Amino acid sequence: MAAIQTRPVAPGEGHLQRPWWRSALFAGPYALAMVVGSVRLVGGATTVTLPVVPVMAVYGMVALVFALRCWRSRSLDTRTRRAWGVLSLTYVLLLIFPILFQVFPPLRFPGPGDFVRIAFTLALSAGLLTFPLRTPGRSERRKIALDVATVVLGGFNALWYFVIGPGIDTTGLGVDEVVAAFVYPLTDLILISSIAGVLLRATDPSTRRSLEILAGATGIFIVGDVCLGYLRSHGLPIQLINTWPLLIFLTAHFLLAVAGLQQLRRAAHSRIAPRGQRWVPTSNRLPYAAVAVGYCLMSIAAVREARLFPWSGLVLGCVGITALVVVRQMMVQQESHRLAITDALTGLANRAQLYDTLTEALERGSETGQSVAVVVADMNGFKQVNDTLGHQAGDQLLVAFARALDRCVLGKDLVARLGGDEFAVVLRDIRQVDNAVSVVERVLAEMRQPVMVMDRPIQLRASFGIALCGPGDASTDVLLRRADLAMYGAKQGNKGGWMCYDPVMEGADGHHEPGPDQESRSATGRPAPTFQASAGPRSH
Repeated sequence: MAAIQTRPVAPGEGHLQRPWWRSALFAGPYALAMVVGSVRLVGGATTVTLPVVPVMAVYGMVALVFALRCWRSRSLDTRTRRAWGVLSLTYVLLLIFPILFQVFPPLRFPGPGDFVRIAFTLALSAGLLTFPLRTPGRSERRKIALDVATVVLGGFNALWYFVIGPGIDTTGLGVDEVVAAFVYPLTDLILISSIAGVLLRATDPSTRRSLEILAGATGIFIVGDVCLGYLRSHGLPIQLINTWPLLIFLTAHFLLAVAGLQQLRRAAHSRIAPRGQRWVPTSNRLPYAAVAVGYCLMSIAAVREARLFPWSGLVLGCVGITALVVVRQMMVQQESHRLAITDALTGLANRAQLYDTLTEALERGSETGQSVAVVVADMNGFKQVNDTLGHQAGDQLLVAFARALDRCVLGKDLVARLGGDEFAVVLRDIRQVDNAVSVVERVLAEMRQPVMVMDRPIQLRASFGIALCGPGDASTDVLLRRADLAMYGAKQGNKGGWMCYDPVMEGADGHHEPGPDQESRSATGRPAPTFQASAGPRSH
């Protein structure tokens, strides 16, 4: 196996990092247009077309360019590239329909702009569903279907209250206005179901953040459609479309561009999650939000009736009952989630939670420029205790070592049990390897105090391997393997010490040897002899 080359990465360094002024240059036009537009509207302006529409067109073009670059990027997998290709076509429609609305004012429905706008909504739904999503099992599919139906019904409540209901109830509206009151909400419901289906299903970590931003953008588009539908269904002047709804659509355009930028920043080290690594949902609280929306609208409607009997009391009682049921369900869900990610014996995180946390830490480190370190620990003499004193004594020893690790690690870091007598620690925002070494030294100092196991004092002993990863330098599996190699190097060197990863450990012969310039330290803090790398196996 060829050696993996690494180098120290300074804080803030990395090809994914951008100077602050580039971020300001990217977001500056949006912020300026929002401030100018809001000030004009508060001052009584009847339109904000001039400052907002050009900026909206710019971000639409930027979103299209970013989507095309993601589509052509060879660093992304085929399904992700295909999804961005669909979104590229969607963004073309996004640029066309505002022009059609300007050339053919939407005095009657349907106009050319309406057809393109509806096509944009449907294409956006298809683009979201094209992203890599894990195929769930049968029981999980049923649960997801119920959650999606709950979210769609919550969206229907809002559309009914603001758009559909007033369109039916208002007299004097033409047939085209009534049809528009139904068509736009119908396409929005399709879009809502797509958003819910994506957010509730497990997604590839390399696209999760971009999908969350895309979902936010599509949600804002729906809010803008609700505003337009409200204006149409209430027979308000069509010129009002160029006021607050225009600022809402500007925000959606900006988020589409941000989503493409986020995917490009991840493309350099984007990879599909390996087999065995969990893909987690980006959101599992959407159904609760949908329930909250429905009851909020019911409460508003009851208050507008200005009558305590019968609706106010009934709505209040239903809200209270549902709130209690939802809180109980959330507690059960949190308990189930805690059991799924926790080691039953030690109470530490399990291997699945370690993978998720380390993947998230590496993604965040790629964005912030901070390094991430992993410490793998393997207990020495555990089998002897297990064989002589019994499995109960072995369990007590594991719990004692787990508590020693947990006491020496900060709250933002994670301690996990990999299995057997092997543990791991994820250290976030590490500036240099010495910071990780200091954590190991604290653990070694904690281990000097014997622990009582079956009324006998037992000295804790373990070997530690340390691996540091700069922004975007390694994946989850690679970083864990490096720490594992370093741990085996420390175990070969002495009983109860630590060693930092060196590329020499991954020689062409496959033997795990400590590097020639690596130093292994014992639990007493005194340097142990340095071991020279060799081509053959080593005997002690």
